Amino acid sequence: MKTSEFRLGMTAGIVGLAAFLTSVQAATNALPTEAALPLGSSTTRGFTVRSVQAPSDAVVPNNLIRAIKQLNGTLTDAGGNPIPDEAYPGPNPDGSYDVDTVNFELYGDAVTILTLDSTELVTFPSQPFPGLPGAGGHDNNSAVEVVGYLELTPGVHTFGVSVCVERTDANDDDGYAVFVGTNPRDRFALKVGEFERNAPGFQTHWRNENQWSVEAPVAGLYPFRIVYWQTGLGANLNFYSVNPDTGERILVNDPTNPQAVKAYKDTSVAAAKGPYVAEINPQPGSDGNSASAPIEALIVDGTATVGTANVKLFLNGNQVTPQSLSKTGNKLFVRYNPNASRPDKSNSVRLEFKDSAGTTHVATWSFGIIVAGGSSTVVTGQWDFDKGDLSPTVGKSLEYLDGPNGLTKQKTRFGTTTELGVPDIAGQPAKVMEVPGDLSNKIGYIMDHGIAPNGGGTKVNQYTLIMDVLVANTGPGAASLLQISSTNNTDDGDLFWQGNNFGQGGGGYNGRGTFTAGEWHRVVAAYDMAANPPVVTKFVDGIKQDDWTANQGLDNPRRALQPTAILFGDGDQDERRQMWVNSIQIRSGKITDAEAVLLGGPSANGIPRVIPQSTVTGQWDFEFGDLGATIGKPLQYLDGVGGMTEAGTQFGTTTELGIPDINGQPARVMRVPGDLSNQIGYIMDHGIAPNGGGTKVNQYTLIMDILVANTGPGAASLLQISSTNNTDDGDLFWQGNNFGQGGGGYNGLGTFTAGEWHRMIAAYDMAANPPVVTKFVDGIKQDDWTANQGLDNPRRALQPTAILFADGDQDERREMWVNSIQIRAGKLTDEEMLALGGPSADGIPVYIPVSQPPTITCTVTGKSLTLSWPSVATGFVLESTPSLTNPNWTEVPGVVNNAVTVQMTGSAQFFRLRK
Repeated sequence: MKTSEFRLGMTAGIVGLAAFLTSVQAATNALPTEAALPLGSSTTRGFTVRSVQAPSDAVVPNNLIRAIKQLNGTLTDAGGNPIPDEAYPGPNPDGSYDVDTVNFELYGDAVTILTLDSTELVTFPSQPFPGLPGAGGHDNNSAVEVVGYLELTPGVHTFGVSVCVERTDANDDDGYAVFVGTNPRDRFALKVGEFERNAPGFQTHWRNENQWSVEAPVAGLYPFRIVYWQTGLGANLNFYSVNPDTGERILVNDPTNPQAVKAYKDTSVAAAKGPYVAEINPQPGSDGNSASAPIEALIVDGTATVGTANVKLFLNGNQVTPQSLSKTGNKLFVRYNPNASRPDKSNSVRLEFKDSAGTTHVATWSFGIIVAGGSSTVVTGQWDFDKGDLSPTVGKSLEYLDGPNGLTKQKTRFGTTTELGVPDIAGQPAKVMEVPGDLSNKIGYIMDHGIAPNGGGTKVNQYTLIMDVLVANTGPGAASLLQISSTNNTDDGDLFWQGNNFGQGGGGYNGRGTFTAGEWHRVVAAYDMAANPPVVTKFVDGIKQDDWTANQGLDNPRRALQPTAILFGDGDQDERRQMWVNSIQIRSGKITDAEAVLLGGPSANGIPRVIPQSTVTGQWDFEFGDLGATIGKPLQYLDGVGGMTEAGTQFGTTTELGIPDINGQPARVMRVPGDLSNQIGYIMDHGIAPNGGGTKVNQYTLIMDILVANTGPGAASLLQISSTNNTDDGDLFWQGNNFGQGGGGYNGLGTFTAGEWHRMIAAYDMAANPPVVTKFVDGIKQDDWTANQGLDNPRRALQPTAILFADGDQDERREMWVNSIQIRAGKLTDEEMLALGGPSADGIPVYIPVSQPPTITCTVTGKSLTLSWPSVATGFVLESTPSLTNPNWTEVPGVVNNAVTVQMTGSAQFFRLRK
């Protein structure tokens, strides 16, 4: 391509038509008229720059929210302790520095911006970041704020920002966001530009460029704020104008170039320097927030100040009183804990405050919550291809990445599995879409997922992607499933099939190896970047692969969604395969492991939109001959890898281990050694939050399919609760064909016999009156055990972990074999435990189907009302009451064959069925 050289004054560089290859321009933002300050209200050219830096050993997120908190001095560590600032402050009262231009590089090295094919576009001379490195003498964990008042004429202006990005597998790109507003530091200032990765996959210290445009309605000085952040490796920040016709790039306010956009570092306008809302929570426009999440705001003083007495807060139109309203220095903190049982999914907040100059400030925002009884996940997009196109089953249509006449559409095919020559799904023909495998960044399908930002960040941090997909047997060793970070598909994909697993980057491909090419699979990637630690939980065909925690984080550009993502896109053009897809679904929120198990494998009918609910938080079935979890977290050997527990533990089939099958069926089981040692046990991280009104887990159910050896001590421990290091007596024992603990604990029917497989259930409710453990064996109720119980009882209520089969006294253990172990939040009902029945080679069901109460059918004839219910529903009594305020339920006479006719008197009457 032909290029031309010319000098840019201070910004000596090379510019040409290749400029159009480096960055796809974002949409133009119309600037608010009220943001235009009068010409002449600023007189001194330049910018103010303020840097902050956390210690090198501090663990800080790599996102905008962290940067803003760090700049505000509100950033804390995991323990809630303030993270110190090591940056050297500047000479200005607020610790800022005055600069002419924004052209910073970690060591002051020149910054050269290249096209993706490495054609040089421009080289900027640079200076080190002001105040960095700080007192710690390192280059990491910094955030920088740049403020300037740009002189703009009416019309569209295009700008560019360059920051440093690293190899795609390093997951350590710098980031930035640009805001414009009367006070550009205000949380509600308009965001006009932000980071999007636009770089080759495996280059270090790449100078990433983004271009974006603004439209100024009138001539004026517009307040701009750039917030920049980084955590490690390289760093640069450059801010410049871009001529869209020639590609010429000029540093904003370059004093040597008369074409440069002018910037001023101060203003005489009071509103631009007044108090502002610096932080709020929940985030505006976010959804899926906990109903109990506090409403918080941080107000920072400007030249005028704000007192606590001058703050008002409104929720859903009603004034509320914050539980906490305090001021420290120039920062005023507002916190209100709302009623968690409020029925409003949509919530609006209005914050009012008056400053010392008499000016009233008003901020409003809205957010969504999960109401009591509501689902934590909602299907917002689903595509089943039954119509032979990209139309949705739920949500918006997919779009071809390169348009309606591009390569993607040309190569995409729709049809049945038979027509396309691929295997049916579980023996059933299905209508599917064939995804071309060409190595081109033009191929992909734009998914407008319809999920609002969540998880406390500015992007979609909590969501679940599910696909019924078949990957071709041949092609590159990896194949992209999803492109997140680049909405124009100019860099590496962000979720790949590889080697019969899936993920991305170091530590991302851990799994069971069951995502095999050439076969249909149901793949689940459940994201929660707000979790601690942030995680993507991966399932294939209902089999848990991994809790992927490497390289995650709130608003992580390779995990957290922008408004759109690209299915099967790979901008590096080297990791794609032909695929066939029957159904794609995306949900707001992260589904639970139990829900992922219940989704199971692929189906010709597509992915279910309704998933049965289950309270299982942990399950272990030993199908892979290890301590891996079916649901939840893996078990751990009490005395560590290589210890006595691992040495004595065996995995295998019932046949291999020489023990009885389960109901005539071989099963994969774990042998638990019976040695009388307090070193033996399995740590169970059950994942249940404290409940029942106590500080521990008071309501839960433990279930085992287990065989106790015929020989050994007269009692054998099943569970250690009170001592997490196993230094005292166990807390649940098999003994004499019953189970329990202590006086009155072993009451039962004697059906828990040694030498045979049994399904044992202990359902705890320490918050009941009286506190109780209900015991079942093989669907037969043994006892309601009420002796020696109580809320937070150390031998009944769980700490975050417990130890299976452990006895610290070293005198009550037997050899055992276990096929399945399950723990649930909450106490199962007797009906549910009855339904679970006896042991099964298939393990313990995650979902327990119980009979639903019958529905009353009402038929009116004249003044006669006939009430009836299905004849198969036996044992129910029909009752009525004239009021639900003070009910007096009485049996309705005259019922025959589940039907009765009563006369309507004109007075209210309510009916119910009771069993």
